[in-house]
Amino acid sequence: MILLTLLVCSFAALALGKPNLGVVGGVDAVKGEFPYIVALLAKNEGRVNQYCGGTILTKSWFVTAGHCAEDMSLLITANAGIIDLNDNEAQQRRIVNYTINPNYKKNPDHVGDIAVVKVEPPFEFNEFVQPAKVPKIDADPDLSKNVTLAGWGDVDNYADYSNILQKVQLPLIKYDACMDIVSMWSPNDAYKYNNTEVCTGPISGGRGPCYGDSGGPLTQDGVLIGVVSWGTNGCANIGSIALYPKVSSFINWIQDTIDEELTFA
Repeated sequence: MILLTLLVCSFAALALGKPNLGVVGGVDAVKGEFPYIVALLAKNEGRVNQYCGGTILTKSWFVTAGHCAEDMSLLITANAGIIDLNDNEAQQRRIVNYTINPNYKKNPDHVGDIAVVKVEPPFEFNEFVQPAKVPKIDADPDLSKNVTLAGWGDVDNYADYSNILQKVQLPLIKYDACMDIVSMWSPNDAYKYNNTEVCTGPISGGRGPCYGDSGGPLTQDGVLIGVVSWGTNGCANIGSIALYPKVSSFINWIQDTIDEELTFA
């Protein structure tokens, strides 16, 4: 696992010797409920584990976090069409190409933490494998509605594991309030927050992403609005928040990079 500081962390599970688990405060998903999610499997020191999540955009491309794509040499496959990591009916695809958003490469603060990844052979769409709907360019989510997080990450900071995909409802936090919290945990301004990101609570803790959830989908009304990226104060602790690149801010870049048709909401 990468701890950016003791208080600010990404949600990739880089300690591959440790099994990766489910989102904090979540419940089991039903097969077919998230047909666009993929599990990224990585191999390290002879062991294979789920490493990050991703979201299918087209038959050949999915989106994930930029920090999940920083060491593609570890990644083996992207598995789609499953909720159980042990399901042998997964569509397993090789990773053949990827592009990390160029703004992320220049920043140590996770702004622009988004990447697109190409697979071969293409995904075969069916009732369990489908592309996600994406928002229109620069569209903002509805702050009055909850959002849905799905992933195979830890169920708490250091927990026993489940291989079943977890889901949880989270509230969105307004820009100003989120910026205040980020500033509190990062008084030297090493970590930034801007309007190309989405922020979730609850500040009371108990629900949210954890290690292994990075790159996975944050949706509202079935539309992909965010990509799991980083958070403050560990996983779903009191006072912690989570941040995600706002997908609508990167639609132009995604379209230019993959040169394939997206499914708009």
